[in-house]
Amino acid sequence: MIFMQNKAKIIIPLVVLLIVVVAIVTCTGNSSIFVQWEPVVIQNSNNSVKLKVYIENSGSMDGYMRQKSEFKDAVKSYVNALDLKVDTTELYYINTQISSFKADIAKLEEALNPASFAKCAGSRSNSDIADMLNNIVMRTEDNSVSMFISDCILDVPQGDAVNFFGVKQTNVTRTFSKALNKHPKLGVEIIRLSSTYQGMYYYAKGCEPIESKRPYYIWMIGNKELLGKLNKKVALTTIQHGYDNYVAFSSTTNVPFDIATSLKEHKIKGNLNIKGQYVFDFMVDMSETLQEETTLMSSRNYVSRTGRNVSVSGIENVKQGSEYTHILTLAISKNTKPCSETISFAPPAMPTWIDEVNDDSGSDIRKNMNKTTGIKYLIKGVSDAYKDYTNLATIDFRIKNN
Repeated sequence: MIFMQNKAKIIIPLVVLLIVVVAIVTCTGNSSIFVQWEPVVIQNSNNSVKLKVYIENSGSMDGYMRQKSEFKDAVKSYVNALDLKVDTTELYYINTQISSFKADIAKLEEALNPASFAKCAGSRSNSDIADMLNNIVMRTEDNSVSMFISDCILDVPQGDAVNFFGVKQTNVTRTFSKALNKHPKLGVEIIRLSSTYQGMYYYAKGCEPIESKRPYYIWMIGNKELLGKLNKKVALTTIQHGYDNYVAFSSTTNVPFDIATSLKEHKIKGNLNIKGQYVFDFMVDMSETLQEETTLMSSRNYVSRTGRNVSVSGIENVKQGSEYTHILTLAISKNTKPCSETISFAPPAMPTWIDEVNDDSGSDIRKNMNKTTGIKYLIKGVSDAYKDYTNLATIDFRIKNN
């Protein structure tokens, strides 16, 4: 870029951006700042969407199957709500094998019982969560979303537990890395919930009866566009009895956006705020990032490349049902000089709850009733597959004088 401040004219090369494109024009001194932009439209696909529900039916899951358990209520409420927003729903039990079954979605709880579980093929006593995830991911296509429901307990064998967990983490990373190579838009959501548990708890030394609250998990795996659209239609608050924790992973997104204006040209003058900055309100769809609302609403997660002259000064969520999810207010100091600028939405660090709910031993359930053996290594395996995506969303634009 060539810039001569007094008499020479400004020459700025045309840049073809592969991500969100925003051109911002600014002037020094008393000149106003304008924004010129090219809207990025929200893609609406006419392809049919399929929901595949996989419910682990290993022996350790029987304890969640008591009548009126929170597990049954939650699964029924969430599957039923999603079923109304997709074209087809398929139901499966999964252990060492996958078995399809038919059930009335509105009465799904009737199919969730130890007797039904016991009739299915495969081993209910020796299952591997990493293998299950691999089987599910391999069956997930671009037009489908897979829901995996499990207690996610890694059965620690006698011997070196640390090495065992490391192997499982590596296996999960390999599964999702291969899937990302084939489906670059693959996204993963992991929801932690809790329910009354009354049954036998199995581990390496045997089993023992348990009657208490225990955690379980719902994984949503599929095209992040589909996951994002479903999240806009069916919020996690739909799940009966609520959920405890959440973490999600996705690749970088070209955020759909526009600015509301009656002008035919995509150019608008900014308004001055009390700090003397020019501000512009962008309507954005952040759904494909798959992040929780608290993460999306934190301005600390939006980083300007050049520093304080350009920043996200405010974030407002949009009511459910709108095409857009948030209004992002961009603030630009009036003395900002011409430059290329980037606002990046960085993925948050691994949540602390993942370490807090993890059990490394698998040998003393009484002291770890609210923990899950090895869950940290399963989630870390997914995280490692997405480690190259340093930004979940990027907004590129140019600042120049009028």
